[in-house]
Amino acid sequence: MNAENGLQTTLDASRKSWVESANDPASDFPIQNLPFGVFSDRGNDTRRVGVAIGDQIVDLAALQAAGLLTVPAQNVFARDALNDFIALGRDAWRSVRIQLSRLLARDIATLRDAAARTFIEDGDELTLIGWCQGDGYRVGFGACAGQILPARA
Repeated sequence: MNAENGLQTTLDASRKSWVESANDPASDFPIQNLPFGVFSDRGNDTRRVGVAIGDQIVDLAALQAAGLLTVPAQNVFARDALNDFIALGRDAWRSVRIQLSRLLARDIATLRDAAARTFIEDGDELTLIGWCQGDGYRVGFGACAGQILPARA
């Protein structure tokens, strides 16, 4: 499958996730909309890159460290801004989005059942910041704060 076809698959409206809150029609972050941002949580004040899905945050630094996410640069998600990831270019962004969409798909158990899934605890409070910083500018959606809700009832 080429990258363009893989990207189209991530946008398929019928695609569902094992993160049940992402399947809610009212969700801002279904599996088709995985916004990148920087977050920290109460248990770990270190900022790092993550992706929102439903009412959850996926820690991309933890996924990369666990070998579940392949990126052409080491520790690119263990950063306090998106700049290093953005600098990798469109092909890297596409690849990561396709990999995440596969890992979060309802019929794929790799991440759902992985020990690495425990890196963000239910009930953690966090702030997600979606921007790149440069000399005197910021690009992105700002910041939102919330609490991680249980993925399973």
